[in-house]
Amino acid sequence: MSPIRVLPPELVDRIAAGEVIERPASVVKELVENALDAGAHRVEVRVREGGRRSIEVVDDGCGMTPEDARLAFVQHATSKIETAADLERIATLGFRGEALASIAAVARTELISATGEGAGTRVRVEGDARRVEPIAAPRGTRVRVRDLFFNTPARRKHLRSARAELGRITRLMTEFALLRRDVHFRFVSDERERLEAAPVEGLRERVHQLLGSSVAEAWLEVDDAGPRVRVYGGVTAPESARGDRRQVHLFVNGRVIDDGRLVHAVVSAYDRLLERGRYPVAVLFVQLPLEDVDVNVHPRKAEVRFLEPARVYGALRRAVQRALAYQLPPPRLRPAAPAAVGEGAPSAGGRASGVAVATLPLRGWRPVRGAAVGPPPAAAPAPVAAAGAAIAGTSGALQPLAQYADTYILAADERGLLIVDQHVAHERILFEEVLERQRAGRLAVQRLLVPETFDLEPEAAAAAETYAELLASFGFEMEPFGGATWAVRSVPELLGARRAEASVRALLAELAECGRADTVERMQREVAASIACHAAVRANQPLAAEAQARLLADLARCEVPNRCPHGRPIMLRVTHEQIEKLLWRH
Repeated sequence: MSPIRVLPPELVDRIAAGEVIERPASVVKELVENALDAGAHRVEVRVREGGRRSIEVVDDGCGMTPEDARLAFVQHATSKIETAADLERIATLGFRGEALASIAAVARTELISATGEGAGTRVRVEGDARRVEPIAAPRGTRVRVRDLFFNTPARRKHLRSARAELGRITRLMTEFALLRRDVHFRFVSDERERLEAAPVEGLRERVHQLLGSSVAEAWLEVDDAGPRVRVYGGVTAPESARGDRRQVHLFVNGRVIDDGRLVHAVVSAYDRLLERGRYPVAVLFVQLPLEDVDVNVHPRKAEVRFLEPARVYGALRRAVQRALAYQLPPPRLRPAAPAAVGEGAPSAGGRASGVAVATLPLRGWRPVRGAAVGPPPAAAPAPVAAAGAAIAGTSGALQPLAQYADTYILAADERGLLIVDQHVAHERILFEEVLERQRAGRLAVQRLLVPETFDLEPEAAAAAETYAELLASFGFEMEPFGGATWAVRSVPELLGARRAEASVRALLAELAECGRADTVERMQREVAASIACHAAVRANQPLAAEAQARLLADLARCEVPNRCPHGRPIMLRVTHEQIEKLLWRH
C-alpha cells in the first residue's frame, strides 16, 4: 500500500468540483441559482451540444463589484453565510459558495459582471491561469463555460449523449420556470429556442406555458396549511396521468427537490384512482420553517433532510387528497362514435349530424313518489343539499328522481342529471365511517354465537398471522383451529355473521398483496375498503324513496364523494346542454 500523502491543491479542487459538477445540467443549475439569488428578473441560458461544448448564462441581477468578482472564484467564498448558525436557516439557493470555483476547476470559464455603477469586471480562468480586467458591461452577470471536463478526460468520457444531456437541462429550466413565475426565462440550444416563459400571475398560466393546454385544463389547485407545513400548487385529474414520475415537480422552501418518498406521498394520495405505473402531473410547493429542513446534506442540493419527515409526508399526501376530494368532478357522458345519418335524422348539414343517440329501456324504473309533472305532494323527499358544495361538479341541491334497474339512482341538479351507482356510493359512505370509527376506537363489533371455521390457503393464513393486530382493531377476532383451519369469533357489526367467510377471504387476499413498504395507514384503508365493499347495498337491490334520499345526503357529507375507495367513479354527469344536443334542440 502506498503511504498517505497530502494531495496538491489543484487536485483537491478537481475532486471537490466533481462532487458539485457532475454534468452540464449541474453547471446550469448552479449558475441559474446564483442569478436568482442576485435578484434577476430575466435569465437566459444558451448551450451547444447539450452543454458539452459550451454553456452561457446571462442575467440582469445586481451584478458584482471588481473585488467580489475576484473572490467569487476562491473556493468557499460566499456572500450568503457568515457563521455556523446561518447554516441552520439557509434561505438562498446558491449558498455553498463554491459554484464558480468548482466550475472553473473543470472547465474554461469567463465571467463578466457589473453593478451599473462604473466599469464592469471580466475574469477568465483556464486551469491554473487567471486574468482579471475591467470591461464595459451592462448591469448583471454573464458566465461562459467551455469544454467541460477538458482537464479530467475520465469524467468527460462518462458524459451521456448530447441529446440526453440536453434533456436534463430542459427539465431543469422547466422546473426553474415553474418555481419562479415572476422571472422571464429563455433557453436556447444550438441556436434553437427550446423554452421561453414570460412572467405570469398564476401557476395555472405557467403550467399552460410550459406543460401544455391539456395539463392546464385538467388542473386541480392544491392549498392546504397544517401545523408547521403548508403545501400549495396543483395536480392533474387521474384521467391525465402519465407513465413518467418525472412529471411530478416538487419544491421545498423554494428549492428544486428530487425526493422519491415525497413523490410516493403524491401518488399514494390518489389511492386507486391511478393504475399501477401511472403518475399525475404535479407542481407542488412545500413551505416549512427553515430550521425544520437541512438543505446542506447533498453537494448538488437535490436532496434535503427533514426534522420531521413523517409530518411533511403526511401533509403532502393530505393536501393532494383534499384537492381530489373537493375538485374532482363526476365523469361526463361521452357520445358514442359518430354514426351514419339514418332515416328521419337531419341531413349532413343539420345540427345533430354525427351524434349517436343511445336509448334506455322502458322497464326497470322505480320513480320517486311525487316526482311526476306538477307540484310534489308534501310527502315527497326534499332536495338533498350538497354540504358546502362538497360534491365537486354539482350545482345546487340534488333532487332524487328515480331508481333505475334497482342499481342506479337518477338525480337532478341545476346543471342537468346525475346517474349514481348506489353500491359504489354506499361503499364510499361506509368506508369513511369505518375508518373514522376504527381510528377513534368506536367501531361496533358482533361476536358470533358459534365461531365460523374454514380452511385458508398458506398465503391467506400468513396474512392472518402477520396482520392479526390490525384485523383485531377492525373487529376481526381470528385464531388457528388446527391444520389449515381457522376460526372467526367476531366481525365488524356492519358485516354481520352471514358475510363472515366471504369477507375474511377477500380481505386476507388483499392484505397478502400488501408490501413491506406499505404504511399502516395504507393497510388500514385496505381493510376499511374491503369491509365497506362487502357491507354496502348491492346492485339489483330495490331502494325506497327515503333510502335514495338518505344515501345522497350521506354521500354529500363524505370527504371524497366522487370516487369509491377502489377508484371507481360514483356518478355520471349528463349536462343540460348534452341533453338538448342529443334531442336536436340546438
